[in-house]
Amino acid sequence: TTPTIHKAVSSEAGPCRSSAPALVSAFGHHPLVSPPLPPPLSWCAHDHPINFNLGRLAGGEWPSSVATTARADIRLSFYPDMSREEVRRLVEQRLAEAHNAMPARDSIRYKVIYQGFQSEGCVLDAAQPVVTELARCHRDVTGEDVELVVGTGTTDARSFNLYGPIPATCYGPTGESIHGIDEWVSINSTMRCTEVLARFIARWCGVRRVGA
Repeated sequence: TTPTIHKAVSSEAGPCRSSAPALVSAFGHHPLVSPPLPPPLSWCAHDHPINFNLGRLAGGEWPSSVATTARADIRLSFYPDMSREEVRRLVEQRLAEAHNAMPARDSIRYKVIYQGFQSEGCVLDAAQPVVTELARCHRDVTGEDVELVVGTGTTDARSFNLYGPIPATCYGPTGESIHGIDEWVSINSTMRCTEVLARFIARWCGVRRVGA
């Protein structure tokens, strides 16, 4: 936030318009710790295992005054061996460093609010029976080995693995542009996945004949 000023003298405006992007950029190009931590073995194949996303940047009150407030909603990932408390401390440290480096820092105030879920990272051992059995079902249906992927995002599987503890993974059809406006999945791949999952359920849970 910065002091209110009329649009007629916007050349004298406070730095709110530029300070929000400047604070946010403190995460866009730098790791939370220096020197950067080496990625765990599972993520070594990723060029950019740790991601930062500025999902929304909004500000201003109305068109006839210079914006005095700005809000940035961001998501930030971190490695499984880091705690949420440690990451919050590093986030606030990085923001304080960026704020102190601003020439007009005395006229800029900011506040950090944590909302939504905050989850630790999760790794599932590929040797877990749930993975090997699913891979066997995939091979039986498609004739090909399943592709094991280490993701840089998060899914609900983390809740089962971290807090269950119930081994869980994600399996699904091929597609592109996940969460994009043109997101799509292959219908043929969806049908194959349906057969794979049906086989997996039958083998994992067992079946019994109902009725005579």
